[in-house]
Amino acid sequence: MNFSVGQPVPRTEDLRFLTGRGTYIDDINLPHMAHAAIVYAQVPNAVITNVDTAEAEAMPGVLAVLTGQQAKEDDIGGIPPNYLPQMMGLSDGYRTEQPIIVQDRIRFVGERIAIVIADSEIQARDAAASVTAEFEIRDAVTTAESAIAEGAPLVHEGAANNIAADIHFGNETASTQAFEQAAHVVEIELQQNRLACVSVETRGTIGDYNAADDRYTLYTSGQGPHMTRSSVAQNVLKIPESRLRVISKDVGGGFGMKGATYPEDALVLWASKRVGRPVKWISDRSEAMLSDNQGRDQVLEGSLALDENGKFLALRWRAMQNAGSYIPGSGYIPLVFSLRIAPSAYDIPVIDIASRHIFTNTTPTSAYRGAGRPEGIYALERLIDKAAIATGIDRVELRRKNMIQPDSLPYTTHTRFIYDSGDFAGVLDKCVALADWDGFSGRKSASEANGLKRGIGISYYIDDCGNFNERADIRFDPSGSCTIFAGTFSHGQGHATVYAQMVADWLGIPFDTIQLEQGRYGQCCCRSRNGRVTEHGLGRQRDASCGGCGNRERQKIRRTPHGG
Repeated sequence: MNFSVGQPVPRTEDLRFLTGRGTYIDDINLPHMAHAAIVYAQVPNAVITNVDTAEAEAMPGVLAVLTGQQAKEDDIGGIPPNYLPQMMGLSDGYRTEQPIIVQDRIRFVGERIAIVIADSEIQARDAAASVTAEFEIRDAVTTAESAIAEGAPLVHEGAANNIAADIHFGNETASTQAFEQAAHVVEIELQQNRLACVSVETRGTIGDYNAADDRYTLYTSGQGPHMTRSSVAQNVLKIPESRLRVISKDVGGGFGMKGATYPEDALVLWASKRVGRPVKWISDRSEAMLSDNQGRDQVLEGSLALDENGKFLALRWRAMQNAGSYIPGSGYIPLVFSLRIAPSAYDIPVIDIASRHIFTNTTPTSAYRGAGRPEGIYALERLIDKAAIATGIDRVELRRKNMIQPDSLPYTTHTRFIYDSGDFAGVLDKCVALADWDGFSGRKSASEANGLKRGIGISYYIDDCGNFNERADIRFDPSGSCTIFAGTFSHGQGHATVYAQMVADWLGIPFDTIQLEQGRYGQCCCRSRNGRVTEHGLGRQRDASCGGCGNRERQKIRRTPHGG
């Protein structure tokens, strides 16, 4: 049928995006909405002795100025990580709890000290500039190397030597023996610099507390509305998840950075309850550089052992990841994935690889653009390039020689991945042919004749993409059209088009009668505002039936790893 899987289809999302009709957080304006501005710490390590809000509170349009003292009075909690290494069967990782607003201790430049709520954004920002704080500055550590040095100040008292986690895969003794017997050994030292995700749309969030039914609604540009709902409800506000609805519309870039739960997500909800009005907060670019989770920041020393024929004998490396000051939702994921993906598509008999997550007085780091897998693949591929030079073997041939062969599948790596299928050498050969690898020397000569330089590189990778489980419901209306309610969240991948293709293919119904609903966690399946509200298919069930449609069949309580 037309528009089924594998056929070219115009993206159904593109009309609203290309005509400027997308819905981003700053496009949403609620009745009687107030605006928030955040006061961020400007020092990396200090103890707060006083926060003076009197001048700000007296400024025009200001509704409230909230600090850690009010958060303590209201029993507001902090944000823990969603994942710990021990949940994945690895060594224990230290569990932090990032305060949504600090009470006494500053751990990085960008810590939230106060929130100002006013009638307009300009009034809120003007008042925020009048908030002053007194503190005792302490020595800070900003790199992983300095943080583990003897006598370095501790970021968290419970994390000895500032080590959040130390994870190891492989056999150190067998690795030592393999390196002693190797005909060739190559070594590298790499530094993956820290980076900030400069998304087109900065982070933004709107909190709306309804005192009539004691429920909250959060509008957020986040990539993980399930996790945000679970974390804010359970850990910060300490309310049942059924009392918090999360609505996420379009996301203007994020690449993992917007997948975490941030203090501002909870601050606007708390502020809304305090002032009795919806509260919007939109980050500016400077605030984003201070407060958005950042990526990478890894140092690594690695080596690869080969025999006289160029066969890999052992892989060894030691790495450190700069965790920053707290472990955000997916903060441990880059550490774990950089190790687990390390063997890639190669048959490496012995590995001895380890990495430590190190606390520093810097912005937290988390998942960004591959979440650790690029770091792991980059290290191995650089070693292979150096090995090609050391052995004199062509770099393509060296890779082909060491790839896992089809007759070895299923293949279990030393990092506990199971490859059930694949023709790795076949893919390599196809890519080399498509790139006209053998014709490169001619293209290079032609460029040099024109005074230009030309280079060529090769890198092979395998990726673990289906990391987490989710669910989706398909519901039909009397007209015969259907709606897909998906727990996954699209932020550029074209889910509305792809999911509709899949359903059209499976069920044989017209492509143009299928629509996708996402990012609305906590509503009734039929969206009725009558009777009790249930959440089947969009989270955990709270009521026995739906007041709008009486649907009991799907009242199954199911929890996914996303916490929805």
